[in-house]
Amino acid sequence: MSLGTSSKTQEKTPAAMVELAQLIHQDCERELEPAKKQIATLFEGLGSVMGRVKDPVSAGNRLQRAQDRFGATVTNPEQAKSNLWDAVGTRLVLSDTSPAGMNETAARIADGIRSGKLDMFEFNNLHGPGGKPYFTPEHIQMMRQAAAEAGKPLRVNESKLMDTGYTVACGYLNHGNGVKGELQIIGPRTLELANAEHIPYDVSLGKPLVRDVPKAAEANIQSLVAPIENAMSGMSDVQKARYNQYLNQSYIHARNEELGVPSTPPRLPPGLSEDLSAENITRVQKALYDIKAQYKS
Repeated sequence: MSLGTSSKTQEKTPAAMVELAQLIHQDCERELEPAKKQIATLFEGLGSVMGRVKDPVSAGNRLQRAQDRFGATVTNPEQAKSNLWDAVGTRLVLSDTSPAGMNETAARIADGIRSGKLDMFEFNNLHGPGGKPYFTPEHIQMMRQAAAEAGKPLRVNESKLMDTGYTVACGYLNHGNGVKGELQIIGPRTLELANAEHIPYDVSLGKPLVRDVPKAAEANIQSLVAPIENAMSGMSDVQKARYNQYLNQSYIHARNEELGVPSTPPRLPPGLSEDLSAENITRVQKALYDIKAQYKS
């Protein structure tokens, strides 16, 4: 993820893309539970599994970017499915991200690819400048070899740099009914930061933070996110670049904590609002989760 360097306000997602996303939403929902079960079985004992279906507003935003950035044609439901590569999101939160734990995780991925239980067509190993990715080149080679043995094409980006330091491994999967999905593999401390970072990331994309919640919850949520939205609206390109560097150092700190390496949290650069600190966006994210959970129960 990246906050970008343009000072222009992002345009809202066109209604046509949201409507397309709504048309395929039910098909995507049908694939969620089978996908979660599949991942839980393949990686049993390695951590916890969670999942979600991308909401129509977020999915529409993704489809619009596929069209604008990659020249995709998105005019009907089948094209929407084909270009929504993270329609169904599953996540494996590892209980052990040590070298031994990652060796076992990589071996399970390779076994899944080789056996056909994991229909993976792309794998990205994301991290920031100076950051430590979850998988080593040797792990990546295991996956490539498994794909070759299975006769399956597998695109791999074994070291993809992210401006904000966003650190995660992402496997892209084919599910049933033409639906595609993203499997994220991540540690618990890094996940906490990644969830929080999604708040400024969504703001940078122009995605509404108050969405898919009951009317009664909107005021509470808006009061929580407004300071972050306001802080970001006045940022210069230079400040955005400094904030990306700060987030990158925050991810490095989180990975160090997962690995038991002594580490000190980075300090927010001068001139940036404290509303944007890792501590504050984490606090806000947890408060948002609690509000949404209250209305779901």
